[in-house]
Amino acid sequence: MKKIFTLIIMFLLVTTIISCGSNTDYTKEFSYLPKYENMELEKVIEPNNDSEYSTATYIISDANREAVMEGYEKVLHSDNWKTTYDNKPNLITVEKEEHEATIMAYQEENNVKLAIAIK
Repeated sequence: MKKIFTLIIMFLLVTTIISCGSNTDYTKEFSYLPKYENMELEKVIEPNNDSEYSTATYIISDANREAVMEGYEKVLHSDNWKTTYDNKPNLITVEKEEHEATIMAYQEENNVKLAIAIK
């Protein structure tokens, strides 16, 4: 009986640890790209004969470009993306596995626009 009780406790502990793992939300457009808080899709441009990149533009309301780029880079790093080029606050390039993304930020009044090109 003591062994069964110990197994149940261990099972509950493991289940709790697994469920407390990363709760990263991903963009609908790129299922492998983490979403930054309050990031709303503006438009998507699919790849064509001239480019192998898909591009999406997002708007983050009431935000500061520097803070968004710093924060989004942290979100990406926590999802195992690696920064390969850093020109913050304007641009970063990141990669994870076979994916490569270039992220450009623009301040438009009180909003930040992110243009993300994914290969």
